Amino acid sequence: MAAGCLVLASDTAPVREVIEPGANGMVADLRDPGALAACAAELLAAGDALDAVRRAARRTILARFRRDRALARWSALIERVATQSTPAAASAAREEGARRAASSIPIAATMRGRERCQSGRSNP
Repeated sequence: MAAGCLVLASDTAPVREVIEPGANGMVADLRDPGALAACAAELLAAGDALDAVRRAARRTILARFRRDRALARWSALIERVATQSTPAAASAAREEGARRAASSIPIAATMRGRERCQSGRSNP
């Protein structure tokens, strides 16, 4: 989604937290070939509307999963754990949280994915 690609995902609760069917992607029961085909056909038939869906998908990710928000969530979690732990455990948790937060948004990979999506290439 961050790459601006169309998304057809499995219809699960976590996916529905991010994807609004028809607005920024599509969801289908991936075990149901008919439902999957119907969603794919709907996406293909959308024509010019596909660009709006791609842009909405990218906006969704940029708004909800920004690096500063991810860092704030990790910091809050680390602080909660740190106040309930020994000093050594708190320090280790802070270091691990900082490492994970710094690597949580692979910008270069996202940009490569966006380039592949826009060029029609599917392989890295």
